Amino acid sequence: MGQSLFTRLDAEWSEFHQRPECLGRLRSWAEHDPILRQFPDLDALVKYARKPGHPAESDDVLRCLARRSESDFIAARSLLHAVLYALIPITVRFRAAVGDAEEINAVVVAAAYERIRTYPAARRPRHVAANIILDTQQTVSRNLCRPRVDEISMADVEQLPIEAGPPSAIERVLALVDEALRNQRLCRDDARIIVLTRVFDVPVEDLAAEYGCLPHSLRRRRLRAESDLAAAVA
Repeated sequence: MGQSLFTRLDAEWSEFHQRPECLGRLRSWAEHDPILRQFPDLDALVKYARKPGHPAESDDVLRCLARRSESDFIAARSLLHAVLYALIPITVRFRAAVGDAEEINAVVVAAAYERIRTYPAARRPRHVAANIILDTQQTVSRNLCRPRVDEISMADVEQLPIEAGPPSAIERVLALVDEALRNQRLCRDDARIIVLTRVFDVPVEDLAAEYGCLPHSLRRRRLRAESDLAAAVA
């Protein structure tokens, strides 16, 4: 049996980030984005972005990649590697529906890469990794349209185990949000507020600043959205 797509992408990255053009591109970016000057190569940048405990700093780095990803293959490939491991739980939960591990791996990675190349960095400059994962989950879910929504979920790889098993409480929430979106019982922005604050633990204050409103206003909006979700479930 050959290596999985994720293993191959990991091996490819080990060679890719050392190419002279990649090192040169990073130096070029750093002339415009001083935060990138601390990294000797793209691998160091990706490892920094993946490191837990400093989401704001990671976001600053990932935003530098996201702004360039539409027109710069090296930026897009680096951003894909930064979120690569967080895509694995999506593949695990869709695997039973698709029946072929490598097929679903390819579908998820392709959806993530397409989102990266079209990511609206100017409009959504914060929570870049979480947004890419959420968008990928919703794209794959919408395209496959499988009836067993309780088997479909998305979560950060650091927050949920990779092994398949009975759905956790978080997974059930994500599945309900997916279903409500597909049935047009919940709008995309409201779903994003629920998932980012309830699943990814993004502070309400941070998200309120992004939406240009006060934290208590965002909490009221989330409460209304969760009431709509409950009504959709009922």
